[in-house]
Amino acid sequence: MYPVLKDSLVRGSANDFYLQNYKKGKEFALGKEQAEILWYCNGEHTIEWLSRKFSQPEEDLTVFLKVVEKADLLELCQERSKKDFPPLCKNPFLQDVQIELTGRCNLLCKHCYGKKAFHEASKNELTNDELCDFFEQMRDLNVSKCFLSGGESFLRKDLPELIVNLAKNYIFIGGIFTNGTIFRPDVFDAIIQVGMKPIFLVSLDGPNSEIHDFIRGDGQFKKTVSFIKKTVDKGFRVTVNTVVMKPNVKWLISMRNFLEDLGIFRWRLSVPREQGETIRNKLSVVPDWSDILDSYKSLLSDILDKPCLMRVQLSSIFKTEYLEAGVYYLYHDDSCCCEYKRWSLTLTANGKLISCPTALGLPLGDIRQTALSDVWYASPTQALKTLPLSKTDCFDCEIRRYCGGGCRIMAWKIHNNILAKDDNACPLYDFFCRVIKPVFELNGIEPRLLNKPISYDYDIKILNNLFLNK
Repeated sequence: MYPVLKDSLVRGSANDFYLQNYKKGKEFALGKEQAEILWYCNGEHTIEWLSRKFSQPEEDLTVFLKVVEKADLLELCQERSKKDFPPLCKNPFLQDVQIELTGRCNLLCKHCYGKKAFHEASKNELTNDELCDFFEQMRDLNVSKCFLSGGESFLRKDLPELIVNLAKNYIFIGGIFTNGTIFRPDVFDAIIQVGMKPIFLVSLDGPNSEIHDFIRGDGQFKKTVSFIKKTVDKGFRVTVNTVVMKPNVKWLISMRNFLEDLGIFRWRLSVPREQGETIRNKLSVVPDWSDILDSYKSLLSDILDKPCLMRVQLSSIFKTEYLEAGVYYLYHDDSCCCEYKRWSLTLTANGKLISCPTALGLPLGDIRQTALSDVWYASPTQALKTLPLSKTDCFDCEIRRYCGGGCRIMAWKIHNNILAKDDNACPLYDFFCRVIKPVFELNGIEPRLLNKPISYDYDIKILNNLFLNK
């Protein structure tokens, strides 16, 4: 019998391997030897051959492969064949890339963080061929998933073709960001054709047109709600992203009820950051911290009093999953500041690779000039990704274990110092310690330290050079 992986690949790197179904996105943890055995399950080798290579009893190996087969991740075939798998990666593993397909957008939102950068990127966008070449580079690095965004991703005419090409390169589409004003059947047809089920992350900033349209433009609320209903009807999960602003800060409980009725999978709330249009429209957009935190407290009470199927996330300080899992996570002093984006990059519409979508104007490389692998493994990228909490100005703060130092990019944008405090994080995590932590303790939800990071030779000179004259 010739074992061959079915719609799945071994991902990750040393001490953190997993088997991923690249159509459904499901992941299963693997030990190092299990990963190596399954990597050879490409239809070319028999169970007997695998037994000899790994010095494992054939009977035990067969039991293991039968378990994987039962999970519908492997087939035992009579005929010999061969699938070409990307090589197992060295540390650090690039897990995902957010791909900004276009800088163009059909809205002029009052809080857009990247209007100027998006407009500039739209002048020289990556072609279809350039993007498809990049997808092949992702495949060669064994990148497991991507997220598609913009600008407005649905403005990209060749979006269906790009979706098909991502699938051909075994890259799972984890999510598609959209303002939900453009419903294109051809995009959904392509997704269904390749058998994937990405989450649609739709921006909605109020439970009525008066609020939402004030922020995003007349008539947009109706379009977005229609998009959500059609997407849910097609069997896809929808996450709604809401920025808490002056017009909606008092409407969060009403918003929760409205989204429950729409069948939303997850509701993610965030606060405005001091970037782009938010600075320009600060008086009409940014609420007082006291109003934000009062509304968060009321919403948290509503969540606890009236549980529902819809998951809710309050910025970076609370998820309803914590209530289910009974655990939340704390940073080590040598943890990387940004665990959220530790294993990822963002590709801008004009080919720049940046650390995350927030890191506008801080390119780590350009794929028109440098290969993805060279950018990812380069010292500037890894210095930024592995910046330890203990090296920041937060090193002696009593709440550092909870916030991890906040966002380094925002610290730089506010203070022109990568090691400074992120003023946006401080009030949020003070609120966490005063309000949310006692709720966790009352409900038996315990803290757990994050896994210790892989050591990296930290050098502040590298970061100083990266941020110099930016």
